[in-house]
Amino acid sequence: MAQMGEAQKVVPEYLHETLIKSDPPKIWQTIRDLPKVKDYSNGTVSEVIIRTTGGTQYRDITFSDGRKRTDEIEQVHDVYKFFVFQISTPLPLAFPKLSLLPW
Repeated sequence: MAQMGEAQKVVPEYLHETLIKSDPPKIWQTIRDLPKVKDYSNGTVSEVIIRTTGGTQYRDITFSDGRKRTDEIEQVHDVYKFFVFQISTPLPLAFPKLSLLPW
């Protein structure tokens, strides 16, 4: 009888792409202001609060269904037009760390 090998940890990868029909400078001016996600979330976000704790910036988001999420804002670069934030809480069980880039 054949023996089964040792279980291997599988890290799921998720990639989502969105095409926005507008020029990059206009898109950047819209998304770079992280509290304004409420304005372009199509009703999905009901409140956004930016706070600083110990020199680290956080974005607390309340969704229209009452769920809440906290993002740690790691970088915002106007010159290179990108930002990085890490979802702090709540994280899906499959992801011990989750960072998001705009592309």
